[in-house]
Amino acid sequence: MQLLKNLPIGYKALLKDIRLINFFVDEEELLQEMPALPLFKINDKPVISLLDVKLFQLQPTFLFKGFQFSYRHIAFRVLIKDDRLHTDGVNRGIYYLHSFTNNPFIACCGMIFTNFNFRPARIDEDENSFSLHHKRKWLNYKLDFDNDSTKSKGLMQKLMQIDRAYSLNGKGFKFTQVRRNDLPLHPVCCSHFATNFFETSRFIDAYCVSQPLNYEWLPARQCTLGN
Repeated sequence: MQLLKNLPIGYKALLKDIRLINFFVDEEELLQEMPALPLFKINDKPVISLLDVKLFQLQPTFLFKGFQFSYRHIAFRVLIKDDRLHTDGVNRGIYYLHSFTNNPFIACCGMIFTNFNFRPARIDEDENSFSLHHKRKWLNYKLDFDNDSTKSKGLMQKLMQIDRAYSLNGKGFKFTQVRRNDLPLHPVCCSHFATNFFETSRFIDAYCVSQPLNYEWLPARQCTLGN
């Protein structure tokens, strides 16, 4: 299985309806589910940025152009402090803690070919309300586009600079770099947020991207990352 995860595969896709729901989690609870990594913090708290997105025309580089897939992707992304790895001192990384999709085929392929911890889940929607269910775990949120929103300036800047995802690969780490246009984030009001994935979760803010974005994920490469 690990051999398949190490294949040099890249991906391209069109991303639509991008939403980012951001929340704090206590470091002690978070590190029970992930390796000890340098965490990006706000007010001395680690941050998880939940990505909710619809992927269209996903194409692995090793398949013909006609082989494309579309699916809903939900990812719990832990913000990582990796500024020491870059000459400009900018934090650009995330760590994929959990990834979910309501497409069982994609979940299976994700578990075989990636280290992004894919799992199948049930997703329910009603206008701007969203609900994710995986076994006994759940997460709910509701966006309110009619009311004013709040934003964390430092967090928004960090989110716009993300261009790579780290993952645990055996005893080491790999990173997947992303090529995309600028990420035009717009703050949006989140009128409800609740989850039992974490006992210490506390909502921060939410963003959306109104326009579709072309993404390219380069083949994963080995890297050194740790405290």
